[in-house]
This record gives sequence, structure tokens and C-alpha cells, in this order.
Amino acid sequence: MNPKISKRIISTIKIVTFVATYAFLIYKLGFKTNWEEISHSIGSITTTKVLAIVFLLALTPLNWLVEAKKWQLLIRNVEPLTIKKSLTAVLAALCTGVITPNRTGEWAGRAMLLHEHHRGKGVMAAFYGSLAQNVATAFAGGIAAVLYFGMVNPADMNPNPALYKWPIFIITCSALVFFFLLPSFFTWWHPSNVYFRKLADTLAQYSHSEMVAILGVSVLKLSLYSLQFYIMLFIFGTGLTVFEGFAAIPLYFLLVSFVPVFSFTEPGVRGAVAYIVFTPIVAIAPATAVASVVLWIVNIALPTLVGSVYWIRNR
Repeated sequence: MNPKISKRIISTIKIVTFVATYAFLIYKLGFKTNWEEISHSIGSITTTKVLAIVFLLALTPLNWLVEAKKWQLLIRNVEPLTIKKSLTAVLAALCTGVITPNRTGEWAGRAMLLHEHHRGKGVMAAFYGSLAQNVATAFAGGIAAVLYFGMVNPADMNPNPALYKWPIFIITCSALVFFFLLPSFFTWWHPSNVYFRKLADTLAQYSHSEMVAILGVSVLKLSLYSLQFYIMLFIFGTGLTVFEGFAAIPLYFLLVSFVPVFSFTEPGVRGAVAYIVFTPIVAIAPATAVASVVLWIVNIALPTLVGSVYWIRNR
């Protein structure tokens, strides 16, 4: 494809995504939302909510420590890192992620802080880490989807649950199988292309125990994010029950993960998806949209500012 045409297509997608998501949010939050109702749902600042806020904020550095541990596991066969250096790389790479769709630029950003001869394999290791996170999200989101559709569609309205249960089961299991078999595939495939050869060399080094550890850390990270979102929804007074949280929150992260987003559209996409997912189960759905954007600021925007300092120091 002509590079100019490709660039125009990407620019068009950016513009359409930006306009659609923010138009949706402006319409729903600006014209269809009673902000006094949201303010009332939040209520007064009680001791319980103060403790919840403190706990939520304390989970943010823990989230990034978990991600640093995952990067340490991913890269140790290529270039062993201390947890401090791993954390520095993870935070600094956020700066390269903001300019690419779904923050895929973080792969190159992390690799840039490795030794020059290890950068190609570093990108491949980062790719496998991202795959692990997507598999964990798909698996948890698939289970949540079954619970969610069973909750919002009673039996009399949805007489044949197998129509959505079996496809979800097959997709989630296929994702797990793909994750574990991918390194094994590269142990016998010897591609001639230099990039595929680097991918093969990197992935073939992972043992089954390492793959389990990487996936386990990815599940832990998703669990911490989900807990944070539940706490944020509690602070906003949405009245979401624990069961509803189990059903809706992983589904929300699943949808957000697989929607193509750019840095300037991500808050809008997160807010729009939250509004759509939580509307059937909470009385004040707009509060969930606002809560999702606030959580994005706490977990992504602020750490990116911290990461920019590391990026400047280590570039």
C-alpha cells in the first residue's frame, strides 16, 4: 500500500475514533446526565471513603511493581535486570506508548533501555508480555461475559445461553492454548527473515514454568486493576455489588483492551465503554464513565509523567 494512502487511513481512523467517542461522552454526560444525582451518589467524604482512596492510590505503585516483575521475568534470558532497572524501563517506556495505538510503542521503549545488541530480542519479549496480558484479560473477560449476559438477560429473555457460552469458551481456551504453544512452535521453526528469527530465538527460550509465571503475573496485574476499579466505583457511590463487579469489570477491561485506541482517545473510549457496560446494572451509569476516566488518570497519566523523567535521564 502507498505510504501516503496508509498514513491518510490511519489519520482518518484517529479522527473518527476521537470524534465518535468524545461526542458520545459529551452527549451522555452533558445532555443526559444529572450531575446533582452523581454528586449525591458520591455523598459526603466519610472515613471509609478516605481509607478507600488511600488504598486505591497505594495500589498504583504496586501495579507497576508487578509489571516491573513481569518485565524482569520476560527479559532475564536476554539481559538480567534488577527490579529497580526493570521498573525504570517500564515507566520510561510509557512515554513511547502514548504516541502509538494501544500503547504498542512501549515494546520499543523498553527495548531502547537494554544493551544495543539485545534490543531486537527485547522488543520480542515485550510483545510476548503483551500477549500474556491480553490472554489473561480474554480468559477473565470471557468468564465474566458469561456471568454478565446471564445477569442482564434473564432466562425468559435468553432461552438458549449456549449461543454465547460455547463461542466464548472456545475463544478463551484457544487463547490459552496459543499462548503456551507459541514458544514451542518456535523451537523447531527456523525462519530466514531476521525479525522472525529474533522472535523465534527469544520465545524458544521460555520454559513452561516461566510461561506459567508470566501468565500468573499478568493475572495478578489484571486483578489489581479490577480491584482498583471496584474501589473507584464504590467511592462514586454506584452501588455495584461484588457479584456485579465480577461480571462487569473484567468484561469492561476485555472490551477496552481490544478496541484500537490512541493516547488522546483512550480516556474517551474508556468512559464510553464503561457507560455501555454498566448501564444495565447500575442506576447511575454516567458515574461509572467518570470513574473510569479518573482511574485512567491515576494508573496511566500520572505514571507517564513520572516515566518521562526516567526517559529523559536514560535516553
